[in-house]
Amino acid sequence: MAQDWDSDWAANSPGNGLKTNELTAFQVQMNTKYMRDGTTRQANPFDCWIDDVHLLREPAPQTPAASTKYTTQGNQILKDGSPVILKGLARPSFEWDPAGFGITREDIQRMKAWGPKLNVIRYSLNQGFWLKGHADYNPLYEAYVDRAVQWTLQEGLAVILDLHWTSTAGQTNMADQQSLSFWTQVATKYKNDGRIMFELYNEPHDIDTNTWLNGGGNYAGMQQMYDAVRAAGANNIVMVGGLDWAYDLSHVAAGTKVNGTNIVYVTHPYGWKAKDDIPQKYGNLTATYPVIATEFGYADVGGASARNCFESEYTRLLNDFNSRGMSWTGWAWLVDELRCGFPTLIDSYSGTPTEPGAIVKSALSN
Repeated sequence: MAQDWDSDWAANSPGNGLKTNELTAFQVQMNTKYMRDGTTRQANPFDCWIDDVHLLREPAPQTPAASTKYTTQGNQILKDGSPVILKGLARPSFEWDPAGFGITREDIQRMKAWGPKLNVIRYSLNQGFWLKGHADYNPLYEAYVDRAVQWTLQEGLAVILDLHWTSTAGQTNMADQQSLSFWTQVATKYKNDGRIMFELYNEPHDIDTNTWLNGGGNYAGMQQMYDAVRAAGANNIVMVGGLDWAYDLSHVAAGTKVNGTNIVYVTHPYGWKAKDDIPQKYGNLTATYPVIATEFGYADVGGASARNCFESEYTRLLNDFNSRGMSWTGWAWLVDELRCGFPTLIDSYSGTPTEPGAIVKSALSN
């Protein structure tokens, strides 16, 4: 057993966390602190999940040199100068669990096994866990995130780091002023690895276009966060989500856009709103800029049944992405009792797909 065996669950432990390049016996990862909605489990301090028990027969492989670079040109994403369409999976939990609930090297390998077209994994982060001095700060969080990043790179996959939450209070309308420090630190850490991309803020909503771009009050705007990344010396791809919970990019086409290079615009077309207005909201923009749907599908929130998964919406949207040459990541690789109400793509971490998951898996395979 590793000497710091308790560091994966003790949020304030002074230990160094599990060292997966050194551990050769067996590893048990326990998570007790946080629920998916950001609340803290306090009633019983011994109430916990054991979400990672496995044998490591040999040290983890070393991360290959960061020679691959992703850039943009016109409306395309380029990998080492050649056009590429990013297709992958979104992996939540770093936004609510500092250790990343269930995120192991094997978990990443099971994601990769969903199909040969899978080339990227998106991780949802929480700046509160990352930033020293924040009420939610966890001294091990940066190491946990980096561990997942390195495992992903070792599998030959690109990484999207998404600022999903600013604190354990959950989603807010927009990033805040502390997000500038977050992106300065993240960009500084990963500026020499062009395989790692930065999604500035998950789902801006209920703000005007000027606030979206330039910030105001406690909000940080997309231009400010982009400038913070570039000021840190990072030329990595920056991903910028639109308004209306990231769905609406019409203001970008109208001229309210981020000034800079290596920018990919982000849309979240969920089926209950992504209908006839797709061309105006994001479709027409694909002729000018690279666009990626980092989330899409249908969530039966408060609907008839967690079994009513609206699979046809996934097929419809994937067909639309394909027709426009868009990139995408499927939300989400997470087992959740709400199932289609979350929505999840898997019913078990072995990779058993839900009904929508089977459609996403097929798109990654064919």
